[in-house]
This record gives sequence, structure tokens and C-alpha cells, in this order.
Amino acid sequence: MAIVTKDDFVGELKVPKTNFSELDTFIKDYEEENLINLLGAELYQLFKADLTNTDPQIPQTDRFIKLFNPFMIDSGDLIVVSKGIKKMLAQFIYFEFIRFMSFENGSSGTVINAPELGKNAVGGGNLVIEYNKGVNNAYTIQGEKLPKS
Repeated sequence: MAIVTKDDFVGELKVPKTNFSELDTFIKDYEEENLINLLGAELYQLFKADLTNTDPQIPQTDRFIKLFNPFMIDSGDLIVVSKGIKKMLAQFIYFEFIRFMSFENGSSGTVINAPELGKNAVGGGNLVIEYNKGVNNAYTIQGEKLPKS
């Protein structure tokens, strides 16, 4: 069971269909790691216990729903925006997946994957942009400027 599914990788997070079958492994490997980094070990265990048994999983109590869903808060002269935990996880998983797919393990070692009909994007294309969006999302979720019930 997972919060993020393959269906979340559309638009700016679109992944190549040729490697789509490997995406489940990245979801499994990086979803839990990023949630622990976001929430800490103790709060992660409480969050995990609060998730539904359906796929995709979602939290059930208001405490975690506020973190899970997107939100916007006026904070002085700033507007603090979170796209939600699911989007943050998808951004980090996308980063790891595309970064990994840029390389190929062959008999001569690890090499840069060179497609026949294109060139690899200089600077990682939107890879770094999506990672940075994920980091901003995580900082916003972790912030103490969350709506109080």
C-alpha cells in the first residue's frame, strides 16, 4: 500500500513509459524514507497508523489531514503555500527515479544513458526544479505556521 501511485506521475512529473514498470520500486523505497525525514520517526509511526487500508492511502484524522492536503496561509507579508504531502512525495520520488534513469549499469560499469533520438538535458531539465519544489513543500509542511484547529 502507498500514498503515491503511478497515476500521480503526470504533467511536470511525467515519467517515460519505457521505465514505468520500475516506478513501483522507487515509490516503495522512497515514500517511507521521505515521510520519516518530514515527520520524524515517532510522528511517522502515528501518521502511518492513521492511514486507510485502501490504495492510495490517505489519513483519517483531522490532525494529519491538515498536513496531508494542500493549504495556503497568510503569514505577515507572505503567503505560505503547501501542495500537500502526496505532491511532495511525488516530487521527491520523481527526482530519484529520473536521476537513476539517467544512468545505465553495463558490463563496463555505470555510464550515462544515451538515447538514440535525443540528447540528455543539460542541468537535469526540470529535475532540479521539481526537487526544489519538494523541499519547499516539505519546509512548509514542517513549519509551525500550520492552521490551528
